[in-house]
Order: sequence, then structure tokens, then C-alpha cells
Amino acid sequence: MRILGERAIELTTPAGVHFTQTVILAAGCGAFVPRETGHPEPDRLRGARDLLLPPPFEPLRGKKVLIVGGGNSAVDWALSLDGIASEVTLCHRMYKWHAHEAMVHRLLSSHVRVKYP
Repeated sequence: MRILGERAIELTTPAGVHFTQTVILAAGCGAFVPRETGHPEPDRLRGARDLLLPPPFEPLRGKKVLIVGGGNSAVDWALSLDGIASEVTLCHRMYKWHAHEAMVHRLLSSHVRVKYP
């Protein structure tokens, strides 16, 4: 990965070179220590695993969104953004889902593009 400017990033993969404005690292399992977010109550939120706040969908309106995962959260986000984002793609590393069966059925019946290995 090489940063080319304020809004350009070059990614080199075995498939070739790709240019983007956004990179999301989803390592999971608490691999990274959270940064200070500037939230007005950081002490109350420090160490929290799940924040029950409405997701910020409006900034994603009309955008192309890629979601990586196969659990309930990934499927829920993909379904929630269907119809808000211009395009939603859910990429999952396995053919077996870790989400609730009814949600997977809804996902596969929606406009969300699903990519497997």
C-alpha cells in the first residue's frame, strides 16, 4: 500500500495494482487498540465492545459500499444499506454463513451482490 496524496491510495495485490480513496482494515479479535475518537464521553465508552447507536447511513447514500464478513452484523449492514447506497457488495471468505438463516435468505433475495471465495 502506498499513499499517493490526500485522496489517493495505491494497493498492490497478486491480481495487480488498484487505486482507491478508502482502505478498511478489518482484523477482528481486538487486534488493534482503538484510537481516541473525540467523542464527548470517551471514558464511558472506553473498553466497550458494542455501541448501540444508529449506524451513520446518510454519508453512504449513493456510494458504492463493500462489506466484508459473513456474520449477523455484516449481513445486517448489507441489508440496511440496500436501497441507500448505489451499490452494496458483501464479500465472504467461505460458503458457510455465520448469520441467522432467515437473514441470509433475505440477503440472497436482495439487490446486494454477494461474492464468495
